[in-house]
Amino acid sequence: MKKWRLIISSPLKGASNMALDETLFRLNSRPTLRFYSWLAPVISTGYFQKNAEHTLERFAKKGFEVVRRPTGGRAIFHNDEITYSAAAKYEDFPPPHTLKGIYKTLALWQINSLSALGIEAEMASGSYARRDYRRSESCFMTSTPYEVCVKGRKISGGAQKRGGSAFMQHGSILIDSHPHMLSLSSDPANDDEDRFTTLKKEGCACERSHIINIMIEKFEETIGCILEKGELTVDEAEMMKELESKYIRTFSVSQP
Repeated sequence: MKKWRLIISSPLKGASNMALDETLFRLNSRPTLRFYSWLAPVISTGYFQKNAEHTLERFAKKGFEVVRRPTGGRAIFHNDEITYSAAAKYEDFPPPHTLKGIYKTLALWQINSLSALGIEAEMASGSYARRDYRRSESCFMTSTPYEVCVKGRKISGGAQKRGGSAFMQHGSILIDSHPHMLSLSSDPANDDEDRFTTLKKEGCACERSHIINIMIEKFEETIGCILEKGELTVDEAEMMKELESKYIRTFSVSQP
């Protein structure tokens, strides 16, 4: 049975979290599952997202830290959530190693975790799996295949970065919502809070540490591995610091 490293990070700024995820992907010293959180609310947009600069500038003027992720997808207001990243060489992950194959495996892990918390979840499929992806700039107002939903409402979103021999996927499971989640789009009329759900809405009042422990247990079962707590290597810590600057965004905050 393969051994994976488990990292539970202290709260970090958005730029630091994105730099660390990219570091784990680029160096890939060993397969790693990381859970992390944010020092303060952060808005992230997908690497290829159209109108992302407009969204980032709008929130920067409101005083929020903004970052563009190294992965694709739509904008996310990171606040009260369980955030994870999984980085590994393909050979250390169960097949199939296609984009969809890895998405499905990690979705199954989250579904198994939610089930253990008393929440019946499923993978998005059919018309729901392509809901409004082009109409909304907000991750949780849209859905794509193999993301996780509860009774037709999205509860988890994820995005993946792939290389020749390794991948990294990170994502969020919502604990609670925030009013700013409904203002990510430049056309808020397209967005409706009923399109997503949260652990709190589904009746889960567990502590964050308990949720993470459940997810650790279910990751080992789903992936077929052993998780061992570890720390960053010297090389990883150095690369993370080098990459942080590229995720720090500066906008004019003067009022019109």
